[in-house]
Amino acid sequence: MLYRFATDQDGPGIGKLFREADLADLGVDWDAGAQGWIVAVVEDEIIGAIQFFPGQPFGMIGDLVVSPRHQGRDDTGRGTLRKRPGSVGVALLILALDTVRRLGSQVVLGVTNEPGLVRIARRYGW
Repeated sequence: MLYRFATDQDGPGIGKLFREADLADLGVDWDAGAQGWIVAVVEDEIIGAIQFFPGQPFGMIGDLVVSPRHQGRDDTGRGTLRKRPGSVGVALLILALDTVRRLGSQVVLGVTNEPGLVRIARRYGW
């Protein structure tokens, strides 16, 4: 597994993730670019992505999307990205938080308001 900053060429792969996860993308043109994302890649396939917006003093973490087959599972076998995001979701969240912190954000808003993700962020020093 490779985690890296997205390039413009990664836009279609992130768009594919939105479709696989049945998330609304508001009809954006994913071919237009993908700046401000961190992606998780396995065998040249993007399996997870998180959007980040660094700022001073406030930053923001946007959408976190993970391929359904790589999400954490609950006892019934359902993917539960918000409550049990799995190793890919956790790694992407921590990488995004660390990135905005290094770029000067003191307070981070966005998906960090989800209770399950807040617990994970706190466990890793946020």
